[in-house]
Amino acid sequence: MAVLDPDVVLRAHRRDGAPVELHGAARVARGAMSARRFAPYVRPALVNGAAGVVAFDGEQPFAVLAFAVIGDRAVAIDVFNDPDLVARLDIRGITA
Repeated sequence: MAVLDPDVVLRAHRRDGAPVELHGAARVARGAMSARRFAPYVRPALVNGAAGVVAFDGEQPFAVLAFAVIGDRAVAIDVFNDPDLVARLDIRGITA
């Protein structure tokens, strides 16, 4: 499992569409822990050829997370949770 780099960044959007950007391993880890209730609904995926996950609500995907890893360090996490974008993604082979 990758270790968070001290300079790691998490980029996402709140439900109201406002962008959120967290910097630093401690802040990113706290942000990730706030979403841990979704962990049972997350499946591994390749996102543009790199490590990622797809989060499901029942059978419907609702978010995609892409991880940038350098060596054994996660340096960025991008969360894509726009329903229109997620609906257009090709997620064949990934099931809830």
